[in-house]
Amino acid sequence: MAEFSSKDFKYRQMELSDVDEIVEIHLQSFEDGILTAFGKYFLSKMYELYLRKGNYGCVVTSSNKVIGFCLGTSNAVNLTKILNLRLVLNFIWSLLLKPRMLLRVLSGLNGVPSIEVGNKDIELSHIALAPNSRSLGIGSELVHYFEVEVRARGFCGIITRTHNEALSDYYIREKAASVVSRFNRSGVEYIVVKWSLGKYVE
Repeated sequence: MAEFSSKDFKYRQMELSDVDEIVEIHLQSFEDGILTAFGKYFLSKMYELYLRKGNYGCVVTSSNKVIGFCLGTSNAVNLTKILNLRLVLNFIWSLLLKPRMLLRVLSGLNGVPSIEVGNKDIELSHIALAPNSRSLGIGSELVHYFEVEVRARGFCGIITRTHNEALSDYYIREKAASVVSRFNRSGVEYIVVKWSLGKYVE
């Protein structure tokens, strides 16, 4: 698969051998995330399952070390298959230690709106950079590489949800993304945006 290098960074397709480094970045980026509460083992199996199901992800590396990643999902996975009693107990313990996370879970019991993804669309479900790799323009290049690669795979649009206002503004401003919907969980507003993979993706 094609690789792209820019300055000291290399962008390429995500591989199973990248999972350990991806999990570390996930833990650093989403400390209060619900998935994080299940622990490293769960996250490792989750990313492995996404890749084994044929979903596409890409990474950016520096000196052969993964410093960022994004994952697109077009094939659904059943995460309950990798749950066991130890993981559930670990999750409960994490909730007790982090009240904010518990509040998010209780709020989510009413159901988080699902994203309707068309046959020719792909959901950008995860994107993260290592803390010392942010604000360097790496994220925008990573998204662009992701766009080029999924367009080559026949996808015509990208849809994603985020509560990061700067990120949603970036998608709207730079990708001409349209707002699909908004929803609120535990006082945090999420925005769902979608954009087409047009001629600017080269």
